[in-house]
Amino acid sequence: MNLVFAGWSVARLLTRRTGRGWLIGDVLAAVVYLSLTPVLVTGTSFTTGPSGPLAVAGTAVVSFAIAVPSAGSLAVTVAVMTAWAAGSARVAGVSNPFTIFSLNFLAVEWALAVLLRRLVIRSADLTDTALAAVADAELTRTVATARRRSQRQQWATLHDTAASTLSMIGQGAHTEPSRLRSQVARDLSAIDMAPPIDNAQVVDLVPLLGCVIDESPLSVELLGHPTLLTDSRISRAVVEATREALTNVHRHAKAQRVSVDVADSAVAISDDGIGFDVAAHRVQQRHGVRNSIVRRMADADAHADIHTEPGAGTRIVLSWARTPVDATTATTQDVVDRSRWLLHSFGYGLCAIATIDTILQGPRAVAAPAINLVPQSGLIVLVLACALAGLVNIRHRLPAALRWTVIALLIAAVPTQILLLNASQLGTGANWALSALGWPLAALTFRDSLKRSLAALAALWGGGCITVIGRSPDLTTVTGLVYNVASVAVVQAVALGFAVFLRRAVSESEQISREHAAVSAGEAVDDALQADFATRSQNFSSTLVPLLRRIADTPAPAHDSQLRAACLRESARLRRLFAQADTFDHPVLVQLEPAIAAAERRGVAITVDTGTALPDSQPHDLTSLIGATAILLNATKTHARVVMTSRQHDGLVISIVCDCADSARLDAEAEIGTSATSLTLTVSGDTTWAEISHTTGAGARRSST
Repeated sequence: MNLVFAGWSVARLLTRRTGRGWLIGDVLAAVVYLSLTPVLVTGTSFTTGPSGPLAVAGTAVVSFAIAVPSAGSLAVTVAVMTAWAAGSARVAGVSNPFTIFSLNFLAVEWALAVLLRRLVIRSADLTDTALAAVADAELTRTVATARRRSQRQQWATLHDTAASTLSMIGQGAHTEPSRLRSQVARDLSAIDMAPPIDNAQVVDLVPLLGCVIDESPLSVELLGHPTLLTDSRISRAVVEATREALTNVHRHAKAQRVSVDVADSAVAISDDGIGFDVAAHRVQQRHGVRNSIVRRMADADAHADIHTEPGAGTRIVLSWARTPVDATTATTQDVVDRSRWLLHSFGYGLCAIATIDTILQGPRAVAAPAINLVPQSGLIVLVLACALAGLVNIRHRLPAALRWTVIALLIAAVPTQILLLNASQLGTGANWALSALGWPLAALTFRDSLKRSLAALAALWGGGCITVIGRSPDLTTVTGLVYNVASVAVVQAVALGFAVFLRRAVSESEQISREHAAVSAGEAVDDALQADFATRSQNFSSTLVPLLRRIADTPAPAHDSQLRAACLRESARLRRLFAQADTFDHPVLVQLEPAIAAAERRGVAITVDTGTALPDSQPHDLTSLIGATAILLNATKTHARVVMTSRQHDGLVISIVCDCADSARLDAEAEIGTSATSLTLTVSGDTTWAEISHTTGAGARRSST
């Protein structure tokens, strides 16, 4: 029968067939084999020592517990235990098979194997979750990169169309009116055909509304929230609808007071003008109200409600549904923490098995006849102490010297316990240390490399087997050891192999977390760049389109000095946008942007040029440099040119040529307050040339010529 079962096992290993039918066949083979226990054993020694049925039963329970879900493996375990109990009951001398320790211990082995399976599956799921998070982050960043590329193409279109028109008008070039109108129509068409900013992009609506208010000839009060984040599709519709509403107020309302009030998910434009009858036919037919306000908001899945009546002013409420932000269910750091928890749980499981096994088997050895009670009891206490050391080692790594000393004591305890037994006790339950001490050793070594942990386990089993064979060198002893190794040592080795998998999962999740952090940091930068991109694009669109329309409506734009000046300013703003396309995320430009924008709103034409590789300086290092530059820009009257260049050793130089007052130059000199920043001023008439340098370790320098 042993040969038949061995043949089946070899065939299964060679073919490696899977499927429900093959699993059922394996279960039937094990059940049939165990039911034939009376044929396979001689006497009752199998009830206390290793045997063929024990090896088959233990292997079947562990294998199925690892291979199939816990409900199925529990059914297999019950079938295996029932078959072995039924076979053992027919052996002469066995009155109650359920008093056999090895039979009952199959339930413990099943629980351990189920724990291993669940830990591994959970660890794999966590790793998959982390990988999915990284993949999503990389995809998001790829989309952001493509979105920025698309917007750069939009800017290139502006450069080729509107910017050239503005430059031409600003420089006073004369063009036939029909040709100019055709060119302006082309420019407006190019702007209208540009794809809208990605709907998923979140932008701050309030600065965009501020630009609309600045371009309006009315005195408009901006009220409500100082910031309001919305997706770009909503913000585009609200900005354009607000522009149209203010245009209508200017043309028709005769209002003295106008306000734009920003709420959580609405913008209200109110005036105290003459109002109108919303139901009137002429109002219903007006393009501005019907298309530019109501339909534009409807196209963005939003609403425009108009509240007015003759003589009572007008209130237009632009509202939209707030989009909830999806929260990430689990970050990669959560995965790392959970993977570590799984590894720790596995260690606790090993310690629990070691403790339970020692508590169950130790007293059986002590209760055996003719036993050396004191040394055997001391060994039990030693094993329990080693299990406690393994428990401590899980969360707080023991010093290597102490840990390997404990491991050496465990390895030495096995032959010591065997030497304390009589030769007749070697094949009985009194010889408990050989099987039991592998578990506390696994608890102490499961965080080491597999080679080291298996070497320690091999030393423990090798020392014990050699000692047993030395005490009783016969075939029965060797056969018993083979069964013992197959049923216990292999399970302990498999447990250490699972520990390697869990450690690798922790290591991989930590690596994935680092990768995710790097991608997320890049994604955050991309989001910030995209938001700035969107804001700047909206700002330029809000001023560029009305200016182009003004050019088309002016009979001789080249003779209109105010229009030419406006074209020069807008052309300078566009050139600055194009020049900063690759570097506007630099911390210096980010901090200078408010001063630049404020100067442009005053009508100052500003050009900003940057080097191709600015140093990655942090803002807190550049307080004096940024402050002095902002002072000069704030005092500039008509024009300024700012050039940023890099210097060796992460240095940075800002050169600014502008027309500013003497007081501003004095304030800029006073702003230089660090030894790393220097200022050189050159004055010629109303023109000031300031060179502000920031170099690590350089002494402060203030000079004027």
